[in-house]
Amino acid sequence: MQKTIFIIIGLLIIGYFTWQGIQTKPADNIPQAIVTDTTGTTNTSTVTKITSAQQIDNANVTIGFKGFGPGKEHSGTFSEITSDLKFTDTGSITGTVKIAMNSLSTDTEAVTKHLNTKDFFDTTKYPTAIFTMKSMGETTVTGTFTIHGVTKDITFPYTQSGTAYIANFTLNMKEFGIDQKFANETVQVMLGVPFK
Repeated sequence: MQKTIFIIIGLLIIGYFTWQGIQTKPADNIPQAIVTDTTGTTNTSTVTKITSAQQIDNANVTIGFKGFGPGKEHSGTFSEITSDLKFTDTGSITGTVKIAMNSLSTDTEAVTKHLNTKDFFDTTKYPTAIFTMKSMGETTVTGTFTIHGVTKDITFPYTQSGTAYIANFTLNMKEFGIDQKFANETVQVMLGVPFK
């Protein structure tokens, strides 16, 4: 009996390290978003001055993501994004971006279906994710993010590329109540906010 217990424990340890060895993850050079409890503070810090003639191209705001599992990764996007972002007098941005969660699409139909279930986003119960801008500095953005029924502040870096702000960062979904056993809880998020 005791020998059987040791064999089972040994197999579990080997299985754990095998699992860790095949688990994929975002590239090490992708910065991770800082997640904190929501506060009421709003600070629209001055950024690179944008001329008053320029406006956010809300119809073309994009959100993509990359998820990671054992030995593989999957890319996805959202097709229904409602944005009312706008420039302030200081060149910062205010407004909200809403995502219809069931508009997600990935490179694999089975993965798309699975992400909609209770195992992940539970899009029937939580149909909308919302990001509301709180502050915009020279290199980082902070906003309130609600997904999967959890609301927290997140801070992530961004850059300007031509006539668009872009951000590429990782987000730990465990912070928002999505605790995955068979996939990496850290996802890579890619945002594009064009202006014209």
